[in-house]
Amino acid sequence: MIKMRRKYIPIVLILLITLTIFGEIASYGEEISKVSSTKKLYVGGSGEENYSKIQDTIDDAINGDTIFVYSGVYYENIVIDKKLSIIGESKESTVIDGGKNESVVEIISDYVLLKNLTIQRSGGRMPSAGIKIHSAHNEILNCIVTKNFDGISLERSSYNLISNCSIYSNNDAGIWLHIGSKYNKISHCRIYSNGYYGIWIQSSNRYNSISNCSIYENGGGISICCSSDSNKISYCTIRENRGEGIKISNSNDNKIFLNNFIENKKKTCDKKINYWDNGEYGNYWSDFDEPDEGAYDNDSNGIIDMPYSISCGDNKDNYPLTKKVEIGINKIPNVIILTPSNNSTVSGKIVITGNANDSDGSVKKVEIKIGNSTWIKVNGTHSWNYEFDTKEIPNGEYFVMARAYDGHEYSRVYSVKINVDNKKDKERTPGFEIFLIFMSILTAYMMSKKHHKI
Repeated sequence: MIKMRRKYIPIVLILLITLTIFGEIASYGEEISKVSSTKKLYVGGSGEENYSKIQDTIDDAINGDTIFVYSGVYYENIVIDKKLSIIGESKESTVIDGGKNESVVEIISDYVLLKNLTIQRSGGRMPSAGIKIHSAHNEILNCIVTKNFDGISLERSSYNLISNCSIYSNNDAGIWLHIGSKYNKISHCRIYSNGYYGIWIQSSNRYNSISNCSIYENGGGISICCSSDSNKISYCTIRENRGEGIKISNSNDNKIFLNNFIENKKKTCDKKINYWDNGEYGNYWSDFDEPDEGAYDNDSNGIIDMPYSISCGDNKDNYPLTKKVEIGINKIPNVIILTPSNNSTVSGKIVITGNANDSDGSVKKVEIKIGNSTWIKVNGTHSWNYEFDTKEIPNGEYFVMARAYDGHEYSRVYSVKINVDNKKDKERTPGFEIFLIFMSILTAYMMSKKHHKI
């Protein structure tokens, strides 16, 4: 009996080893599936493998891919459900036309970039929009948004950036933020000739920033209502709108300063408690800049000696300006990666370093992204660094990306490609492990035959 038990011991041990190896292979397979394989896909143009439809390209893409769209008119209504960059050849000639059917572009994934596109002809009623956003950390850059119901609609969406866009001739609002959209930035946009307000902030939208925009010839300039608190509007020219320059109702603690209010048909209206200066500078008012309007600057400091009264309530601009605010075009910052170098092979712990600068201001922060990870803030700004352990990710090729932020806009993304090659992972290959399994089974079989003979 003891002999019989002993003869099975080697077989049991071999089976245990085999199961362990199978587990390792399964784990290895999981790691391989996580490897970043970002690529660039093309729509239109003359390439044999290029796609003809943007939505088909989105469906075949994976997180982190870039889709380049050649000039042309694409009659589509697209839904973006992955972390993608969709970049047109030229904003004037690369057009997505919704054919007056629902929203033209709907973004439901975080970290989407739309750039250099014209978005036009959505459906003609709510909730259709040229661009409809239901997510966070997206960027809409250098786009034309026209002939839609709402131009751009953000619902329950936060940390989005809309910059350098022309948003005009939409039936309702140029930009509509509603139902809890927070920490969004709208900068350097021209928003004009829209049927309702240029920008409509409605229903508990907080901590949004509007800067360096020209908002004119709309139904009204900006509307802030319905518990939309703590938003900031600065360095904007709001002129010649058919309604108020700004109308605020049932919302508090909004800050409006260093703007130009020029020739709006109705006076600006504020029914709650908001701030129309920053404690040092207020706004320029075209109906309060001459002595015959009661606007005196006896000490010639550029600040009118009397406050400007805001209609509909008791608010005042305590530091109204004698001259228009100069609304400059912000120059985006620059960033480069110094180490590691492009196409280098790395292993273990590495230090990613680089430089950043801003010609008309200062860099507020620098962020990097490795493969499909989220953006990570690094140490330093002008000269920056970030330590990273490559053993945290499987072996393979990755793009290391960097971007700088100047408080208004992000720089263009700078990237280098690295090859992660940690020896431990390299030696553990499926082929070798399959060979071990085969040898284990063969050994078990031979030992079993030997014991039977005994």
